Amino acid sequence: FVQHGNSEDEPFSIAKTSDRPFKVTAVAWRNAPCRMEAIREALEKDPDMEHQSFGSTAIGGGLIASGLTNAVLFGGRSAVETAAMSLIVQGAGGVATDLSGAPLVKYELTEHDGKFDFLLPNGSIMSSSQALNDRLVAIVEQVRK
Repeated sequence: FVQHGNSEDEPFSIAKTSDRPFKVTAVAWRNAPCRMEAIREALEKDPDMEHQSFGSTAIGGGLIASGLTNAVLFGGRSAVETAAMSLIVQGAGGVATDLSGAPLVKYELTEHDGKFDFLLPNGSIMSSSQALNDRLVAIVEQVRK
């Protein structure tokens, strides 16, 4: 369930995919892997996309599941936020894939300097629908050519 302000608790509800523009975020930083800066620029130029900049996969997953945004793209290698949020997004009816469109179904566990983490070798897209996810994969593929 989700609560907006002082309202009553409501079941999670994915954003309607017919609403335009799609609200999306490409989590990017200087020299981010997977060409995320270029992907963000492509999304900003697309008239069907409204780029938001909340900068976190964890926030993005929650916003998708509560119907307040449509998608978040992440190019980082750590899946610590993505692993949890992908379950929440999928549980609310959304889609979670890597940047090439392959489903996120399991993560390799690694250890570095005594800290455990899940590996995310090809980034992630979490979105409110398969159709939007496919469109985002196409944008990523165009940028990464």
